Amino acid sequence: MVVGLFVVAAEIRIGIDVGASSVVAVGALADGSCTPLAVDGGAVTPSGVFVNPGGELVPGVAGLERALRLPALYVEAPLRRLGDGVLVVGERRVEAVDLVAAVLRPVCEAATARWGRPGEVSVVTPAGWGPARRLLLRQAAHRAGLAGAELVEAPVAIARRVAGADPRGFGVGRWIVVVDVGAGCEVSVVRRNTAGFEVVATMAADAGGDRIDAVLAARLLPVLNEPAVEDGYRRRLVAAVRSGKEQLGTDAAVKVVLPGASPPLVVPDWVVREVSEPVFAEIAALVRSVIEVAQVPAETGGGVWLAGGGALLARVEVLLGEATGLVVRTVANPVLAAACGGASPFPTATATATAAVSTASAPVVDAVPRKQPVDAAEGGAVVAASATEQVGEGSGEQGASVDVAVRVFRRLVLDPVVWTGPPVARSLACLVPFVGALALWWHASATGYVEGTVDVGDHRYMVINWGELAMACALMTLSLISLSAVFTAAARTSRGETAPEQAVDTPTRFGGTVAASAVCAVLIAACGAVLNFLVFGIELTNFLVWSIGPTLPFAIGALLAAGLISTRRLHPPAGGWHPRLAPPTYSIIAATAGMLLMQYSHTLFAPGEDATRMAVRLGGGILLGAATALIVPASPLTRAMLAIPALAFGTVAAVKPSLLACVWIGTATAWWARRVWSISRLPTTTPAQP
Repeated sequence: MVVGLFVVAAEIRIGIDVGASSVVAVGALADGSCTPLAVDGGAVTPSGVFVNPGGELVPGVAGLERALRLPALYVEAPLRRLGDGVLVVGERRVEAVDLVAAVLRPVCEAATARWGRPGEVSVVTPAGWGPARRLLLRQAAHRAGLAGAELVEAPVAIARRVAGADPRGFGVGRWIVVVDVGAGCEVSVVRRNTAGFEVVATMAADAGGDRIDAVLAARLLPVLNEPAVEDGYRRRLVAAVRSGKEQLGTDAAVKVVLPGASPPLVVPDWVVREVSEPVFAEIAALVRSVIEVAQVPAETGGGVWLAGGGALLARVEVLLGEATGLVVRTVANPVLAAACGGASPFPTATATATAAVSTASAPVVDAVPRKQPVDAAEGGAVVAASATEQVGEGSGEQGASVDVAVRVFRRLVLDPVVWTGPPVARSLACLVPFVGALALWWHASATGYVEGTVDVGDHRYMVINWGELAMACALMTLSLISLSAVFTAAARTSRGETAPEQAVDTPTRFGGTVAASAVCAVLIAACGAVLNFLVFGIELTNFLVWSIGPTLPFAIGALLAAGLISTRRLHPPAGGWHPRLAPPTYSIIAATAGMLLMQYSHTLFAPGEDATRMAVRLGGGILLGAATALIVPASPLTRAMLAIPALAFGTVAAVKPSLLACVWIGTATAWWARRVWSISRLPTTTPAQP
């Protein structure tokens, strides 16, 4: 997570990039050139704050040095705690806004000493930040002496830098993937239009420098002489590892000066590469997922652009390129990219229009994948969310209240949900069980009738294929659950226009949609049972049992899967959530056809057509037996071995369609339980909190 702050002072624009672990600042001229601003004696300074017992807030290097002795009084990443209100640090209660202001104040003082008092201010926020947290950041900037903040998203700031370096490759109508690897990782698809830049989709995960530093430090502990049990020692060790890791981007090996009595260690680059490869594999999955969510055409893509301190690691471009099949490049000065991009002047409308004309006939540069098109994970996964917000010339907010009002109006009235459209093949696959459910339910209801008399008491009873009715309800449940996976991935919500306390991340939204579809399936089954009761007038209990009963195993499994995805923040598997929740299409087609044939043989043939009736009935039983073998949760070889007894059983039990229906539903329940179990085994992803 990165927040950048940009100050306009005379002809110098000051950019301040506040990350979870460090702060950098630059001064930019009108031509776009940037000069690092030294804060605390260096270009990079820690972003944490030490809270003295007396209440004094000590940021920067001095605060980190005191934290080595009293780590309990150190707030490591105040930006991540901005929405927490009042924090208890030691015995003091401190406002999170004051902590962030303490981080910004030294930068403001350094900029004032070098270029004069700051003028207009622009604040760069993560793409997922809503108006409530942006308002808090404005308050912190105001307390630090930087009033009147304008808001710009971090991916947009980096995209400006890319557009300046490659105006033809990133012209109007084209898009890029911005991978900002700092303490965490934020991956965004940014599209350029005539008004500026639009964040089409964004996802975040705990897959950045902090995780690499922690794993690398843990790997070095066994070779050290220190017991390494104190938090202060661990903090110094992680700081030493971070410093050495950054040098490994250019050197084959580096000497890491360890704290305590331990001698310096020489760490080769392959050690860092071995530790960081799993992290960048997760980032590659995020890239595939966010492209899938964005639903952008491959032919207008401008590749993947890396920014942040993690972009300095050796072989990062190669690792991501091999994992995604896309062209991966690193922006110039990746550590300063967000600060320089936000501080650089934005192109005017005339310049943008000229770029549109010049790039309209330009050849596509690095637009398409080098390998196969990205088969990305579904959006609902892991981690993340979507945002649509245009940033252009004159897009700065004039006040917090206006900003909140405009964004809430757009969120609730103009654009509550943007549908990019689900993939056609997946939607059709989900409609197969839905169509089968309608056909079976209609056929069962149309061929059912009431038998008996009411002359002496009520001796009426229903003559209906209860198994056909049960299969219809089971198929309808599977269809709704799988459709929820497809349409949740296709719907992208404007998270940047929603307050953080109202916004939901991708796992929560996806899990909630799956749970809602399961509940809806049960309610629809109950409504169908009541409708049949109103038509026939008897046996409400049987209608409810045969309608709701088959839906419950699938609905309960969907609720369990939704709870696991939401609470454990499960990372989407390769290919997305849809393959885990997709219905078994071939088995459903065979089962539906078999049940319709068997019921057809029982109801629509004249008494003299026994041979034809038996042939149709046996054909239906064979189809339903084959459908049962196809859905067995086992390997293809095992299913092939079970096919013969399943076909034999279907032939023998063809006279009992309800029995065959129960066997198929039971086998489908086992298949569904295995799918839910496979979901529970997926790795978790904790998004980097802004």
